[in-house]
Amino acid sequence: MCNFRAAAIAVALYFFLPYRYDTISLACTLWATALMRRSEMLKFLKRNNVCERFLLQGFLLLLLLGLLGLSGCTATYLPSSFAELDQPKSSSVQSVRSFVSEHYRVETDAGIQVAEQVATFMERVLASYQDVLGVGLLESNGLLIKVYAKRRSFQKELARLGLLWKQSAGCYSPEPPAAIYLPWASDHADHPLITLIHEGTHQFAHRAALDNPLLNPDPSKISMPVILPFWLNEGVAQFMEGSIVTAEQLEVGRINPARLSHLQQLIRRNKLPEVTKLVGHRYDEPFSGADYSAAWGLTFALYHGLAGEGDWTGENLLPIYLAELTALLADETGDDGFISAQWVDRLSSASLKVFANVMQRQGVSLSDWDATWHAAMLDLSPDVPLGGLSN
Repeated sequence: MCNFRAAAIAVALYFFLPYRYDTISLACTLWATALMRRSEMLKFLKRNNVCERFLLQGFLLLLLLGLLGLSGCTATYLPSSFAELDQPKSSSVQSVRSFVSEHYRVETDAGIQVAEQVATFMERVLASYQDVLGVGLLESNGLLIKVYAKRRSFQKELARLGLLWKQSAGCYSPEPPAAIYLPWASDHADHPLITLIHEGTHQFAHRAALDNPLLNPDPSKISMPVILPFWLNEGVAQFMEGSIVTAEQLEVGRINPARLSHLQQLIRRNKLPEVTKLVGHRYDEPFSGADYSAAWGLTFALYHGLAGEGDWTGENLLPIYLAELTALLADETGDDGFISAQWVDRLSSASLKVFANVMQRQGVSLSDWDATWHAAMLDLSPDVPLGGLSN
């Protein structure tokens, strides 16, 4: 009976925790499924009354609906006033075609028009990634994106590759051949372009690291596989989601309304993760829904130059932070690189150290800036694209 209770708690967490699409909530659901073994279910039905059996049936129905509704970590609803995107038109499966732009190679069975649209969109997005983070032009070209006309084809391909995101809205895998995998489907809450701009951030963070000789001096041995710490990798991905105005227009700096609303709830309930823990978050640790919203909020604040006294200066602090972080990691790497297994530790500790340095140069401690940040985020409005900022 204890396993049934544990499973029920897991599913309750899945349905009532904000942003159930995140990794930790997905883990809860899978855990619940594993606990409900057939033998235990039969024993339960034999020794419990009709009322308890009815509760079990309701529980299983909720679990089934939850599994059917799963998506990737990029699930975000943007009101029509923020993103005016037509749902992608369904397309019959065609022969695989490729479209190559300056930096991207798009392969799809949804038609050459889809491939061209995706490549054109991502070239525009790539320039925004570089502006936001202050990273120069990538040496890489042929950044691979695979688009599928049908979700079933997308799921089969991920299963063939042994990837775990079968039910997601799309994903980026750094495993060769490193690629974004995306269903061009209208049967899902996420618009493919929102998923694409999110997963494209992860692709950019990976390729920018591999192209940086300071971080990876030996091309045959990867010392640092990603240029962004965990919190900033996810923070920028969500920050860029909010920049979509239309399929042809980006306006960087706008809020992500879903994340802002959640962040404000966390602040009011005193449930926000500590900034030191978030900034030092390791890549081998789970990232919760609260972490995602906090990471977006930190990225938004740094991009708009939130000062220690609470003023929005409009100075983008992200390139300053990232340049100092890269320099510190490069000093630690040396000419021969460091043991690749150590990169998680080094990136986590360097991230926290550099973040504290950036705040110190503003004349505030990390804890004082944290309090200022809380108050500033509560003053923003989730109902207007810039949250009420004038700059």
